[in-house]
Amino acid sequence: MKSRIFSMMKARVNEAEFGSQLAMYYRKPFLKTLFSGRKALTHGFIGQVGACFIAYWATGDIAYAAFAMLAALVLAFRQVQFALYDRRSAYLMSDASTEDEINRWYLWYIAASSMTSCVVGSLTGYSIVFHPGTWATAIPLALTLGTMVAVVGRNFGNGVNVTMIVLCSFVPCITAFLYLAIVGEQYFIGLGGAALLLPFMMATRDMARAVKEQLNEALTSKQEADLLREQFYNAVTNMPNGLVMVERDGSIKFANGPAKKMFGVPDGINVDGMPIESLFAVGKRRTLSADDRAAFKNSIYKLFDGTSHTEKLIFSEDFQVEFTIRQEASDKMNLRLHKEDGFVLVCEDVTMRVIAEQKVRYSANYDGLSDIPNRSHMRHLVEEAKSLRTRGKNLNIALGLEESAGLA
Repeated sequence: MKSRIFSMMKARVNEAEFGSQLAMYYRKPFLKTLFSGRKALTHGFIGQVGACFIAYWATGDIAYAAFAMLAALVLAFRQVQFALYDRRSAYLMSDASTEDEINRWYLWYIAASSMTSCVVGSLTGYSIVFHPGTWATAIPLALTLGTMVAVVGRNFGNGVNVTMIVLCSFVPCITAFLYLAIVGEQYFIGLGGAALLLPFMMATRDMARAVKEQLNEALTSKQEADLLREQFYNAVTNMPNGLVMVERDGSIKFANGPAKKMFGVPDGINVDGMPIESLFAVGKRRTLSADDRAAFKNSIYKLFDGTSHTEKLIFSEDFQVEFTIRQEASDKMNLRLHKEDGFVLVCEDVTMRVIAEQKVRYSANYDGLSDIPNRSHMRHLVEEAKSLRTRGKNLNIALGLEESAGLA
């Protein structure tokens, strides 16, 4: 019973650890998206200062100068924050960073983005209360609504951040509209403006959530692709035969360990991007002559142009390799990626197989004791010679018989 309880507890711990790792897998890219697109921050600051300038020009209210200075201070603070993130980004995106560190950066970013939203929301709320029905109200309100584009396009990576931006931007506006309705007795404008902002808030959160879900799906697909790629790499690395992936121009895209070992390529040499004949040049067979390498290259290119599907290259009596070609990608993949297929060459050391075949062929055609053709093979040789003579080769047939005392 205790053992079963311990196993269940261990399983729960492993599940919790896996869930934490999976959460970190998603949270790190989302954090990166929050600190990207920095031009939008500068553009937003220009919009805030422009709105303050227009409102000051329309009303002469010195408070708008104070809002512009406050926006500049917030921008300076956020620029420092971005600079510090740049210094730590490589570490934060690595496996060495912890969940607490990622959470602290999330909170710091949320606090900074909330400050920007508070400036924009307060600017609009102030204009609604003190300068209703003027350009001083219309321009900041338009700026506030336009700020929601940044929420959907850049700040979607964290739901709390989206909520804080929406609240900090619209709560001052809604409060100002309600104040206008209750204190200023402008019920239609006040209540109508406050009511119209509520669905806009909800729509912004829904759009940001939809973008995040799309990114979640993209990250999930990437995770699955990474897993498949790792499984494929393990498979081709541990397969007994050599495998070489080749581009259409004949350059090596990938060569697994058995292929490099087969040709004696040193561990420190990376053949990726090299011509296919580099396997013959940099490996232990590099003592081959230039003519031999050219002949082997021609044999390989017969596979590429479809002339042959299997080529056996005889380097020496004790080293013979058979190459078999396979197409790399499907036509559907080609159309989608607008690229041509490469090739996959499977190379197998067939030296022992060839030697075994030669032994079998010799045993079937020659007498093992006398080393002369047996009766069936002799008949075949005679018939072949007669066929050549019939075709006008003018060959004479001579058959010599010798009696040996040892075979009597």
